[in-house]
Amino acid sequence: MLGNRYFMIGDFEAAAEEFEHALQYSGHSKVIRKKLIICHVQNNALNQALDLLISLVREDLEYTTKANPMEADCHSLELIGSIEQQFVIEKRDKQCLALAILWLFVNPLQSIRYFEFARMLMPKDDRIDEILSVLYQLTGTSTKTKQSQEVNTCKKQ
Repeated sequence: MLGNRYFMIGDFEAAAEEFEHALQYSGHSKVIRKKLIICHVQNNALNQALDLLISLVREDLEYTTKANPMEADCHSLELIGSIEQQFVIEKRDKQCLALAILWLFVNPLQSIRYFEFARMLMPKDDRIDEILSVLYQLTGTSTKTKQSQEVNTCKKQ
């Protein structure tokens, strides 16, 4: 599939177009949706990424959280490092949300921390609460993670 080729070389805009087209014909492929989520995050289309993530979490949470970040076609860790290195205070709401989404594919506990910060920065987005609720159940966490475990990059300064 052409989308995979674009994805592998990091052309996330072209990959997203191909994956959107492929979804029209393949129904609800989890693999395609996961890659499309990553493309949307990289392309700063976070609303689309969050909507797709919610549908994937509702359908198969285990698939979403048990991904192997070392797979050749998984750019999550690479993108996480890039976003964290280029963190800009003025964009922290979008960057926290992007990191929360990407961390979900790698480490649900880290994802929870970023989703909690995103919720503080965007309190009216019910999608964040829905994902947090599912993640709390998955990890056995019933309340916010301890303040001592906060991710410093999303704190208000």
